[in-house]
Amino acid sequence: MEKYYINNQVYSLEEIQSLSLQDYLALSQKNKPMKLYKYFPNLVKNGRNYSIEALEDNSVYLQSPINFDDPYDTTVSIDVEEFAMNRIEYYASRCGYNLEPHWDYSKRIYEFSTYLYNQLLQGKTLHDILNVREKTDDLADITHSIFANQLNVKLIEHYKDNDAWQQAFYKAIYEQFLTLKNT
Repeated sequence: MEKYYINNQVYSLEEIQSLSLQDYLALSQKNKPMKLYKYFPNLVKNGRNYSIEALEDNSVYLQSPINFDDPYDTTVSIDVEEFAMNRIEYYASRCGYNLEPHWDYSKRIYEFSTYLYNQLLQGKTLHDILNVREKTDDLADITHSIFANQLNVKLIEHYKDNDAWQQAFYKAIYEQFLTLKNT
């Protein structure tokens, strides 16, 4: 029988296969060290000695993901519906709008997009509604401004549809998802 180890505990293959994802994550996090260190050889690469530079400049060399030797180093799995639900909750909280926890995805899109539409009818802009500060270096505000602009574009594209707000809102969030997925 083969032995498998998780945090210095011995498990059989059957035991590991029977673990739920939450159980496995709990086991793998148990006794996790506060810091991990990786030491690099003191070599010159491309005419540079990154080890010496790091010590002299108090800096860290970060490898480009393209040059990683393990394809699983940068594999990210994101569920589009979960991403969209989180974004809807986030934007609603920025606007001060409360979503009901029992609402499903469609209901959240409908209710929040209706809220945005009603706010626009009152003369507010999406930038105002989303509390975006103009002319800022803050990455969050820049991201929110981009989202507000994407939402405006999607509204123009879908203005003839009966459910223009719902479609525009979903597509703007989906574009965020694709941007994140492709980076």
